[in-house]
Amino acid sequence: MRQCENPHSFGSIGHDLGLLLQVPGAMAFLSLVIVIGSEEWSMLPGFLLTGVLGIGSGQVLYRRCQAKGPTAPSQAMIIVALGWLLIVLLGAVPLFVAAHLESDLSESGRVFRHPLNALFESMSGFTSTGLTMTHDPSTLPMSLQWWRTFSEWIGGIGVMVLALALFDPTEKHDSLYSAETRSTHLGDSIKETAVRIWTIFFAYTLFAMGAFYVSGMPIWESINHGMTGIATGGFTITSNSFRDYNVTIKSAAIMIMLLGAINFVTHHALLVRRTPSFVMGQSQFRALILLYALGTIFLITVEVSRYIPTAFIDRVFQWTSALGTCGFSTVQLTNWTQPALLILTLGMFIGGMSGSTTGGLKLNRVVWLWKAVRWRIETFWLGDGQSARYHYDGEEIADGHAMRQVGFAAILAFLYVMTLVMGPLLFFMILGDRYSLSEILFETASALGSVGLSVGITSPDLPAAAKGAVITLLEIIAVIILLTRPFVKLFKRRLA
Repeated sequence: MRQCENPHSFGSIGHDLGLLLQVPGAMAFLSLVIVIGSEEWSMLPGFLLTGVLGIGSGQVLYRRCQAKGPTAPSQAMIIVALGWLLIVLLGAVPLFVAAHLESDLSESGRVFRHPLNALFESMSGFTSTGLTMTHDPSTLPMSLQWWRTFSEWIGGIGVMVLALALFDPTEKHDSLYSAETRSTHLGDSIKETAVRIWTIFFAYTLFAMGAFYVSGMPIWESINHGMTGIATGGFTITSNSFRDYNVTIKSAAIMIMLLGAINFVTHHALLVRRTPSFVMGQSQFRALILLYALGTIFLITVEVSRYIPTAFIDRVFQWTSALGTCGFSTVQLTNWTQPALLILTLGMFIGGMSGSTTGGLKLNRVVWLWKAVRWRIETFWLGDGQSARYHYDGEEIADGHAMRQVGFAAILAFLYVMTLVMGPLLFFMILGDRYSLSEILFETASALGSVGLSVGITSPDLPAAAKGAVITLLEIIAVIILLTRPFVKLFKRRLA
């Protein structure tokens, strides 16, 4: 069998893509348990096709292209970007096929007969977003409810983390792990770290399911919402998200969303190392507590709804859902005032802790940018002969390291802000003046931050161009990498 020996060849990229493609294939075969158990036989072909395509193509690429040496960082970014797009395509197959084979499917299921709707739902799931094309998820077959939940659960922790934990015995994928914007290390190797992350995540998932069930939620809803809640997703299997649940269930959801917003280093420190002092020493953990308190106070003190009084629990719930980029909802956000929507938009833009299941810019980067401003001010007031000293989480750090961290945070913040500006412009060009600026900003931030909260803009009736724009926002970094790669190569050739 011919092998791809050049680590910089396309074959090397194919090798690692094969690793990723096996994830949706394995997910589809595991989902057959739900298909058979619910006796939804018309769902069977779609899951079988996804399983065969994912495992088959993944094994061919993985075994045929045995690259030597570690994956280069530039290659890793391409692999993750391409991998996400291919995984999303495979994830749309069960939805698309079922919509065409099941004659008694509800209107919420028939929307997936349009390939763009199926692709949108798959992208929203695997990016752990929660924006949906379905009007009423409660009318979907159990198999499709499960598939939406399963994709969001896997997407919350990261396809790459799962692939490294299960499928690849080698230790040459540090760059692939980092390319998924992860820097968490809980062991001596990337594989050991991936296994520990998944162990903690699985334990919290069981806890979330149990918390919902004990609070009074039916078992099937507890399973699905426990998975999407801890993954800070947003998909539900009910007609009105969490609006019809009691205060006990809403309180359980707040706790679960907060757990999802905290990074795995913190969970590992509390559960395994038992070092609470380390937890409080983290700048981004303190920032999470501060932002959570400030946002809650703001929503408690201002008028949030134009028509219906909003209960205290619902105000706390919505801020938790926004800052934790979860997407669960207990109110009709179309009735909320513009100041309330803008504070939720800010929460969705920032997101939770870096290394957690949340989306958004992440608190770690916000903290670095804040420290950069403070350091700049302190440097301005230094006397002659004095030099600035940089501290982070109680430790002094080198000037070069500090500037690299600040620079990386600034680049991502710039991309996010530019997208938050260009996104509404694009939506106004497509949709006209049907929605206000605050509503467009809200929906853009929800898609960009992988949140899932909506003011009613995202729906099956959305024009195809607007759906494509939202899909792009869901994985904007991957799109930027793929679009700019040819220009970078051309620029390098001209300099050579």
